[in-house]
Amino acid sequence: MWKTDMMITMIGLLPLTLLYNLTVSHAAQFRHPGEGTFEVSSHGRYGWLPDSMLDILYTHHANIHGLAPGVEVAWVKGGFHLLATGSMLKVTTEDSVWQEKGVSMEEAEWVEPNLTLWDANLAFCYEFPIASWVRIMPGMGWGAVFVKGELTSYPTTGEAGGDIDSREKLADSSGEPLQFPRRFYAQSILLNARFYPTDHWVISIENGLRMYLYSGLSVGYQF
Repeated sequence: MWKTDMMITMIGLLPLTLLYNLTVSHAAQFRHPGEGTFEVSSHGRYGWLPDSMLDILYTHHANIHGLAPGVEVAWVKGGFHLLATGSMLKVTTEDSVWQEKGVSMEEAEWVEPNLTLWDANLAFCYEFPIASWVRIMPGMGWGAVFVKGELTSYPTTGEAGGDIDSREKLADSSGEPLQFPRRFYAQSILLNARFYPTDHWVISIENGLRMYLYSGLSVGYQF
């Protein structure tokens, strides 16, 4: 029994040992192998919600997407980064017909979005050098998303026998704000390609997943 427990312990310690050896071997390649410093940056991202997520609830819907500017502050030591990020995604989805699953086409709603997603995230990351000026940085974290604004729905009208795309907003109808959660907590995953044209400036191609997928570019300064 004790041999089995020892084997399980050794298997569990193996990833930590590999990570330690990798950290030591890479430490000399970083500007701050033994001391910490700070990095500040600003980013511009394009964020979108995958259709596959909306397809769970809706037979017909618009694409949810928008631009997300933001700022980042990181504490850096060697290859380790403790990264705090704040972003604002303004949803630019067009007004369109939304049809919930199990609802007839005649009961589909005309939805007009006016939404902004504010999010804050804290992630733990590690840089892996590819060359002296190129590094790959994966990371994971946790964050919160706060939803501001409204989704307003209106009844629709259309010709008998027409398809869902032919339905339009019913003229002179009054809108009703849709009810939905205003706050979400979600795990985040990121994978950045980082380029160091000088000792202090950093350019990053950013990709990741929060409550939505995103891709973008950031420019930062490491002190």
